[in-house]
Amino acid sequence: MRTFLMPSLTLLLLAGTAPIALLAAAPATAATASTCVQPGGQGAQIVPTGTFKILPHGTTRTLVNPLNSMDTSPLTMLTFGDSAMWGNGLNIDHKYAYQVAQHVADSAGRVVNLITYSHSGANLSTETGQSYEPLRDSDKGIPPGDPNAGLPTMLQQEACAKKDYSQAAIILLDGCINDVSALAIGLPFPLSGATPDEIKRRAHQQCSEPMRALLKNTQDDFPKTTIIVSNYWLLISDKSSPIGVIMANGTAKVISPDRMLNLEFQSLIEAQRKAERETGRNFVETDLQSDPATIFRKWSDNSRAFLDASQDCFVWAISVVNGKSLATKTDNPCPHMLPAAPQLANKNLRVFLATVSDDPAYSYGAGRRKRLWSVPIGPFRHDQEYERRRRLCNTHYSIGGDRFICKINPTAHPNVAGAKAFANSINAILDVAWKKP
Repeated sequence: MRTFLMPSLTLLLLAGTAPIALLAAAPATAATASTCVQPGGQGAQIVPTGTFKILPHGTTRTLVNPLNSMDTSPLTMLTFGDSAMWGNGLNIDHKYAYQVAQHVADSAGRVVNLITYSHSGANLSTETGQSYEPLRDSDKGIPPGDPNAGLPTMLQQEACAKKDYSQAAIILLDGCINDVSALAIGLPFPLSGATPDEIKRRAHQQCSEPMRALLKNTQDDFPKTTIIVSNYWLLISDKSSPIGVIMANGTAKVISPDRMLNLEFQSLIEAQRKAERETGRNFVETDLQSDPATIFRKWSDNSRAFLDASQDCFVWAISVVNGKSLATKTDNPCPHMLPAAPQLANKNLRVFLATVSDDPAYSYGAGRRKRLWSVPIGPFRHDQEYERRRRLCNTHYSIGGDRFICKINPTAHPNVAGAKAFANSINAILDVAWKKP
């Protein structure tokens, strides 16, 4: 992921789900927040990457904000995050933040104004050596969200948003995968070029104290807000049966039913090789052509290492800001703790963690059940935004390597089914945290 690549890896696909109706006359409108310049950054103006007005459906009312129960005005929902929160590859109504906003609108019977600061490639806290999204005149001052950029970080996004939206009711946020992979970006996966132990070390460093700081700032700046942290997902696994069979049997022995899966496996390898050729950088030590199974297993091990370490750190950070743990992590690995069950939000406990299944059957290369976009190479179905993003990549980048990376950004990000899984997880938390008396 920068997008996540993690220059932009984001997440899941809701295959077969009917689009959610857009009730606003224009689902995407110009940002309404006053511009904000981050001190210590590059002096760039920071504005939302998208604003949406979502009207309620139906008459069932099951949710009310327990932190501001008397308010009946339109709700404001904010997002801070990277390509996952931005929804790389997904149409607006399939992005999971939009789905959550629609659920809240329907269940609370109130208009929801969704304001997103998320963008592909965003770092949680790392500013050194990073840049803002490239802007063109056609963008009219609104960052398009898809190009990879480390800035503004989530800390910067939050600091800017508080100027205009301190009365927000809900904030969804994520972050740290790009910080972890910043020194070892591999395409299409961001966790190449490092060992599992190194990935864990970086995750313990980048996903713990920086996330605690973001959550503490958000709590202080948004006193009536329920905050939900969105965890990441299992990017790739050699335990998913189709890829496991292919690697065990060898590509020459693949029988007809597995032929398409073999093509997906080979296309992924080709994307990595092309990224290396286009950028002039070697992201992996193993020769992909002669020993692809080894690098695939390495990607799998690194994906598991990152998911486990980042979740431990998120649980720790949430526990600290909710007053359930002491901030004693220092330089030690984050302690292993299970996410706390959701409960009715109150002024002392209003930060929760949303997770999705780590079943290998949903990871990249797992066949029809996978919840992640395939690399858009060869015979595989392009993501929903491919053509629009392809044009944007061509106008915003002049270097071939940057264009190629931009075009394949959604690889291994949640597809429609994946986004639906995230939306369901977040909605389940809100159904408890905001349960109407």
